[in-house]
Amino acid sequence: MERDVCDLMAVAGIPFNSRGYLYIREAVLLALKDRDVLMYVTKSLYPQIASKFNTTPICVEKAIRHAIGKSWKVTSTMGNWPSMSGRRPTNSQYVSYLCEYVRMKNDSRI
Repeated sequence: MERDVCDLMAVAGIPFNSRGYLYIREAVLLALKDRDVLMYVTKSLYPQIASKFNTTPICVEKAIRHAIGKSWKVTSTMGNWPSMSGRRPTNSQYVSYLCEYVRMKNDSRI
């Protein structure tokens, strides 16, 4: 499943050389294991990622937001995302979308 996440992130245009890439990948993998983590992004998800990478939850949130901003410039013009009225998705919306896409892809293989 990790390979599916990495492949999807490449298509989404998330820069590989950013810390946000690592954090988004980890966020999606955690959300795939436990859906409830997306309900408590600032209280649960960011602290878990921060602990793993020895940083702060605020740095995790900012790096994810920055990586989403970089990819949004590319993917929003290609029409790869659901309609967001032209607005960039929030961190939790973005991670949720990636997570659901990977789930649906894996469900269709069964």
